[in-house]
Amino acid sequence: MDIRKNKGKKLRRRQLESLYSQLKPLTSKSFPSSGWIRDIREALGLSSTQFAKLLGISRQAFQKLEASEEKQTIELATLRRLAEAVNCRVVYAVIPNHPDGLEGVLLERALKAATKFVNKVSRTMALEDQSIAKKEREQQIRELANDLLGNLDKRLWEAD
Repeated sequence: MDIRKNKGKKLRRRQLESLYSQLKPLTSKSFPSSGWIRDIREALGLSSTQFAKLLGISRQAFQKLEASEEKQTIELATLRRLAEAVNCRVVYAVIPNHPDGLEGVLLERALKAATKFVNKVSRTMALEDQSIAKKEREQQIRELANDLLGNLDKRLWEAD
C-alpha cells in the first residue's frame, strides 16, 4: 500500500481519536430505555396525537415509530425527522470499545494476527525439531505485529 495512503489513514485515525475523546463522557451514560423520542415528547408535554399532528401522520403510525425506536429498529432518517419536528437533532457516533481507541483496536488485531502466524510456523518448526525459545517467539510476534500495523496489512482482519 502507498505510504501516503497509510499516512492519510493514520491522520484520519488521529482526527477521529480527538473527536472520540470529546464524546467519551457520553459512553458511560445510560440512555432512555423507552427511547429518546418518547422521553423528549413527555418532557415537552406533548401527547402522541399532538406529536403525530406535527409530523402529519396518524397517532397509530407515530406510536409504531416510538415502538420501533424502543426496539432499536428505527431508521436513522426517520429518527432525524422525529427529532427535527420538536427542534432537536440526532447525534450519531460509532465509538471504539477499546480503551486506546482505534490505535488499540489495530494493535490488538496486529498482535492476534502475528501470534496466529508465528504459532503456526513455530508448530511446523517444532515438528522438525527446530523449536525456538519463548522469548524469541514473543519478539517475532512483536516484530510481525509492527510490520502488519505499518503497512495496514489486510491480514490484520483475517486473524479470526
